[in-house]
Amino acid sequence: MYARPKPGETEEDILRLQKEFEKNTAENKLKPAATVISNKTKDETKKSIVQKDEVNEFDINEQLANTFEDVPSNINLKNIIEKKSETPQSLFKFNKGKGFPQAKRRDLTVDSGKGSIFAQQMKKLKKEENIPMETDTIPIDIETIVIKEKTDPSTSKTNVSTSSKSEHLPSESSILSGSESKSIHQENLNIIKNMTQEELNDEREKLISMMDPAIIQFLRSRKKKDVIKTRNLPISEQNKAGEDMNVEEMETTADILTQPMADRWLNFDVVEANKLAWMKNIDIPKMKADKFEARFDFEGWILPYSQPEINEKNRTLYHHGEESGRPGYTLQELFQLSRSSVIQQKIIAINTIANILALNSTGIYDGIIDVPIEQIFFVIRFCLDDNTPGVLNASIKAMRNLIFSQVDETCLDSLLGFGLGLTQPVLSVDNEMEDDYTVNDQQLAEKNIVECLARTDILTRIRYIINTVKPPLETIVYCMDILIRLARDSEFILNKILECESLIENIISNFIPQVFNQDKNSTSPYGLPLLQAVKLIRIISSRSKSLAEKITKKYRILESIVLYISNDVFSSNVNGLKLQTECMHFLSLLVHYGLSLDYFSVLQPILLNLLDYHFKNTNLDMTTTYIRIGHVSSLLIFLSAVIKQNYSLILPFLPLLMQHCWPKWSSQLCNLKEYACGKLQLPASLICCMTALRRYQHIAEVDTVVLNIINSEGFKMVTDKITIYKASIWRLAERMDLVKLRLLMNRDFKSKVTMTTAVSMLSKL
Repeated sequence: MYARPKPGETEEDILRLQKEFEKNTAENKLKPAATVISNKTKDETKKSIVQKDEVNEFDINEQLANTFEDVPSNINLKNIIEKKSETPQSLFKFNKGKGFPQAKRRDLTVDSGKGSIFAQQMKKLKKEENIPMETDTIPIDIETIVIKEKTDPSTSKTNVSTSSKSEHLPSESSILSGSESKSIHQENLNIIKNMTQEELNDEREKLISMMDPAIIQFLRSRKKKDVIKTRNLPISEQNKAGEDMNVEEMETTADILTQPMADRWLNFDVVEANKLAWMKNIDIPKMKADKFEARFDFEGWILPYSQPEINEKNRTLYHHGEESGRPGYTLQELFQLSRSSVIQQKIIAINTIANILALNSTGIYDGIIDVPIEQIFFVIRFCLDDNTPGVLNASIKAMRNLIFSQVDETCLDSLLGFGLGLTQPVLSVDNEMEDDYTVNDQQLAEKNIVECLARTDILTRIRYIINTVKPPLETIVYCMDILIRLARDSEFILNKILECESLIENIISNFIPQVFNQDKNSTSPYGLPLLQAVKLIRIISSRSKSLAEKITKKYRILESIVLYISNDVFSSNVNGLKLQTECMHFLSLLVHYGLSLDYFSVLQPILLNLLDYHFKNTNLDMTTTYIRIGHVSSLLIFLSAVIKQNYSLILPFLPLLMQHCWPKWSSQLCNLKEYACGKLQLPASLICCMTALRRYQHIAEVDTVVLNIINSEGFKMVTDKITIYKASIWRLAERMDLVKLRLLMNRDFKSKVTMTTAVSMLSKL
């Protein structure tokens, strides 16, 4: 035996032992720990080796194919001995003394006073036959009956019937394949059915001894697993049985209890009122005070204190414990449902909260209810960490409705069409450049909810949602809206957005791509341009020229913007027009900084075609959509920004502008009969463009048209409407100053008219 390492030996000792072991191994001086001695003779050993080599030379598939064909022809058959067929024992034992069937004997004690003895005996037998046995009520399945009988173990193997043998045989072969596999398998089954159990065992042992163990293992693995049968019916059959049930004919609990002797039934002697209370009809309550706790429907609307009746439409609004007679759910009940382990309940609760916040942001609930913003914020932020698609979408939607005002964003986007939107407002409560960690989350949520949201790592969460979860388009849009609101906040929040690793890079690569997927069957928003993503980059760039220059150079976003404007695919649908409008607003901002003038020469023929198209198809009337008006307004504002930077670049546009667009749309303004503020983007942007031209060139025709506009009935009607709005806004300004208005928007979220809305309305005067 070779010495093993012992405790206390050093590394040098182990290396020395290793060298000795390798040396002895090379010189073949090591003796094995055990030796195997075979009892076989040399001839038997040689024969087994030859047989093993021969088996290994054949392929397994060939042996499988020839398993049942290569039958040796020189088989020495034994003497045929007729076996004694043992008569199977009878399963039923009869009493030989009484006979079968048992003879019925007359009762000797019967008196002949009441009719004949035979008649009395037959009457007695009929009564006995009508008495059911105890086992009659037990359903018996013939297939499940197994009769066991004590037999001799030596003879039990031979008493296997053909029927029981065939039950265990497979219906199809798991080894053979091909067109003749069924017929071959059937022949094999017929042979097996005619063989006794001893013959089957002998043939089985013979096959196992002849075949290679690897082939046997392979054949066993080919055998299909048994299908587990169940007694449960399919769901379709269960539902069908429920549909066939006539509910109207069923007895109610009250009808059952009216039956006689019902009070003496088992456990029915004591009436438990608390267990039967849920079965009684709901009483419609009456309002006793002017104030009551608000209850909401699933759309977020406040419901009246009570409703006259409960029908199929409002039945789902009564599934709550407290105030069972009132419809709807309170905020506290919705908060409790949002923590439910049932996904459907959780989604319904969060969506209802999101709808309440959406209506509250429009000012509908001003002076009616006080929405607990801080409490709702923490409930939503907790649910936002759930990766379930339905819960995630509802949570993102609720958070977006909490901090994002769609009315404000619409007004700010409209200002761009009036030529007043290059300077964007900063919606921040304070100008602190770092987070004050001495203030806890609850206090910070009461003071600045946007900064509290940034503290909860919402940027990291949004980055994970975009890169890993990859939700549908709706969730992505909500994420972009949240980032837009954060980008409008203080410099501290803006820097956190820019410092979040790969957030802006992933947004641009996924939603402002240079090469986009045009597959109409694709439902994924990834690889397609997204309007909200372009708007986010525009708002970040509007904070400073250095930021705009950094973004355009680092991410090469201008190539994508030029592609979207020049591609006819986007000009042929509504979403494409919105995207092109946002792209031209972004280019107007960059031209204002003097950054993208080189790309204007590339876009010049495309912009000429767009302007010519709008001249022929866009009119200043109520039938033209706001999307088309916004598209042509963004084009005119873009041209006016180019004129201010380099007048020579606009020269190819002058004939179309001066001779066609200016006379047409100015005359339509003079003849305007109806007022719509959004439709005035077209004449306002046109006047901005003419104003920029007049700084470089005095055109008498422009002055003449301006005088005609001032003296027209359309202009008078517009100014009268604006005067009414002016008086209303001045009365509003007397009641609240801008500081209070800004605090209302950022902190309490209760004011219907926010600062940006007021600025947009004042700018239209």
